[in-house]
Parts: sequence; C-alpha cells; structure tokens
Amino acid sequence: MLDELTFHTTVREFMRAARPEAAWAGISSQSDLHARGILDSLLLTELILFLEGLVGSEIAVENYRLEAFYTLDSLYRIAAETVRSGASVQADGDDGPGGSPRADVLPPR
Repeated sequence: MLDELTFHTTVREFMRAARPEAAWAGISSQSDLHARGILDSLLLTELILFLEGLVGSEIAVENYRLEAFYTLDSLYRIAAETVRSGASVQADGDDGPGGSPRADVLPPR
C-alpha cells in the first residue's frame, strides 16, 4: 500500500531517472513540473503509463485537464481517484495484474 509520501518518492525517482539533468533542488509536491522544464509531452506519456502500472488500472486521462498532471500532489489525487473508481470494477471479479485486487494500493483521501 502506497501512502502519499511513498507515492511522491516513487514518482520523483521515476522522473529523476528519466530527467537526471533537471534541476531537482527545491522541487516540492506542489511544484509545477512542466513550468520548471522537467515534464514535457514525452515524459508525461511515460509517466501516465508508469502510474497505470503503479495503481494497476488505466487512468481515464480524458477526465482531467492537462494541468492536473503537473504536480506530485495532483498526480497522487489522480492515482487515488483511479484506484477508487477501479475498486467497483475489481469487486466484480476483475483483479489487477497477477490476479490480485489493486484497490488497496493507495488509501482514500
């Protein structure tokens, strides 16, 4: 189960590996990663795929404004909403990867 701090750390590590040259000093959970030049369209696509793997469910990107993907805090909310909305589907027998339900990945907010 990923709490918010662990989620932020995990996503930050993923992004640091993808953008090691970026200026990471001073980046908070509320920093606009796009405005800081860290997040571009290619990394955003990779990040969404990473998040889907992390939560074990497809993120309905059409339900969010592009800016919703720009901060760690908003990414956590998107992931938590995805887990909550996927919980009802999984309750009907659609388990996550490997046959185990993924509704417990992130706590409700």
